[in-house]
Amino acid sequence: MTCSNPVREVSPIEGRPRKVRTLTTDERSRLFVVMDRFVVESCYYSGSDLPDLVRFLLGTGCCIGEAVAVRWKDVNLTDKPVVVDGTEIPPRSVWINGNIVSVKSKGLVRHGGKTYCWRVACRCRAAVTRDESRIQSRLVWFWVW
Repeated sequence: MTCSNPVREVSPIEGRPRKVRTLTTDERSRLFVVMDRFVVESCYYSGSDLPDLVRFLLGTGCCIGEAVAVRWKDVNLTDKPVVVDGTEIPPRSVWINGNIVSVKSKGLVRHGGKTYCWRVACRCRAAVTRDESRIQSRLVWFWVW
């Protein structure tokens, strides 16, 4: 056990805030190609869900805690609304209504609060199969408030 707070020894972050820059369409396409090739060619990352997670993060703009808290029951890839836990999820949309938080003595836990309830609608570029482990087609995501 330490007698003092070690964070007090850390100096403040210096520098001005930098302007946020988004990826261009070409940069995004190259990122996806390199990422997909890496997952296919790598013996360690073979079959990884990382490309799907990065596509979801870039497409929705949500943070990592919100993205990994999405459950299959929060995803509606059908053409009709579905009701989950008393909430109607519109066609082709994802409800992002939770967050992953670290709880002492419990580890990482899904928390239903701390996140604004919003949904993301998606348009499919190809036929989507709802496999419990991954989405097989590439989706285009956009905000719906």
